[in-house]
Amino acid sequence: MRTYKSRAYKDRLKGHKDRILSLFSPDGEEGHILVSGSADGIVRGWDLKARSVRFKVTITNPESNSEVSCMSFTHSFVYAGFKDGLVIKFNLQESKVETQYKGHSQLVNVVRCSETELFSVSQDCSFKRWDLEKGECAAHYEFSDPISDFAVSGKKAFLASWDTMIRVLDLESNEVISSITAGTQPLKCITLEDNAVYVGGCDSIARKWDLETNEQVEFKGHKSWVLGLKVLGDYLFTNSEDKTICVWDKNTGNCVDEFIGHQDGVTFLEFSNRMVYSGSYDHSIRSWDLEEMNRRIEEKSLMKQEEILSRKIEVYFATLNSKKKGKKKGKKGGKGKKGKKGKKK
Repeated sequence: MRTYKSRAYKDRLKGHKDRILSLFSPDGEEGHILVSGSADGIVRGWDLKARSVRFKVTITNPESNSEVSCMSFTHSFVYAGFKDGLVIKFNLQESKVETQYKGHSQLVNVVRCSETELFSVSQDCSFKRWDLEKGECAAHYEFSDPISDFAVSGKKAFLASWDTMIRVLDLESNEVISSITAGTQPLKCITLEDNAVYVGGCDSIARKWDLETNEQVEFKGHKSWVLGLKVLGDYLFTNSEDKTICVWDKNTGNCVDEFIGHQDGVTFLEFSNRMVYSGSYDHSIRSWDLEEMNRRIEEKSLMKQEEILSRKIEVYFATLNSKKKGKKKGKKGGKGKKGKKGKKK
């Protein structure tokens, strides 16, 4: 149930001319550098303290005029997927394409890099592992429906699919070792934290599964597709097609705060400079203060506790008054009966 709303975004980073595909904080949530990538092919590096653009490069398809469909970043490189299925490794410092990864036949949905491998999923219903340096496909996995998103942990990959399923793929045996029905409509996003997997999709609900106990928590409140998920501390942050960002207690599923300010669907979230940064279809990047959010949540929690205590006190006195009235009625009734018996005698 969505009760709490905040419209006070702190800042707005302008410059991109198309939807925001990805955000990256090289130094984590305490750092003050933010890298953004847009569907216009532009990558910008922002100095959040100096409020300036450190660098700007343009990513283009070296094979065709096909547009960028997804991006992900490391400290020195951007990995970009295109609508024609091509994936590239682009050197940000030298502003050039270093490696091409050819194999997908349709739009690339997500591309991500580990220390030794590159992974990608596509509308062609495949999940691929790539040799980072050679650009060769090291392993190919074919499914019956497109994979929207994935997360890799150790030797396992968790795949979120259009057929509402999460599949757990063993990267050593190359076999699907388990699967979960994770929604009623196509899935759009997935993330992992410790022993929990979080997923969201077109039924507007985010869900959490404990991989050890199989316990489930649902996060209900968005009015349209859930496009992304991020976990920070005790909270789950979800961004949606409904233009909002919801903050949830990750253990109870309760919505504890909400950010409103974008003019279109929110496509991506990242933590940097002690803020939440959000990218959108509206071409903008906006920021939200985590310290203010924590103060609001604490104040609401105290108010809720006081309200509960007040209700308990009201119920206590109402019950006490009811008992007193009951005793008075009982005494009056007893006298009446004795009087009647006396008359009969």
